[in-house]
Amino acid sequence: FGDARFVDPAPGFPFSVKDGKCRIELRRSAGSHWESGLLASVDPKGRGFSQRYGYFEVRARMPAGPGVWPAFWLDSMPPANSNDASLEVDVIEQYGRFPSAYNSTVTVWPKHDPARHRSSMKINSVPAGLLSSGFHTYGVMVDPTWITFYLDDGERWRLPTPAEHRDK
Repeated sequence: FGDARFVDPAPGFPFSVKDGKCRIELRRSAGSHWESGLLASVDPKGRGFSQRYGYFEVRARMPAGPGVWPAFWLDSMPPANSNDASLEVDVIEQYGRFPSAYNSTVTVWPKHDPARHRSSMKINSVPAGLLSSGFHTYGVMVDPTWITFYLDDGERWRLPTPAEHRDK
């Protein structure tokens, strides 16, 4: 993510909860690097919660301005001893320098042949500043047939579920 990095949580940064809302803060460190947080349902060894199919969503207000890159994505994270390809579903990646759009992407990452990865991406147009002016719901339904993306309960894009995800 450019010069940004994820940091371990400390009291009050990068996570805080107030009035039932989790805030994930992004700020510059003393060394002028961007720092923020990453929430994950599993650790790097694959321990934790996971599921293959279902509906996943986040309600969020995106930060505004150049240099920010908030995202909500899913990753299949196959076990280290598996040869299965990994599937990444980027529900939203919003580049602050482009306030009138966000990306949704599905990428298949073959584990032992990175040169064969493939992606399908949709650039979703929105009114400039919409995503940073208030809270919106970003969702994705992953089932054996389709991956369907939503913004505020309206379907924005769908594509067939890759065979690598269906056939496990």
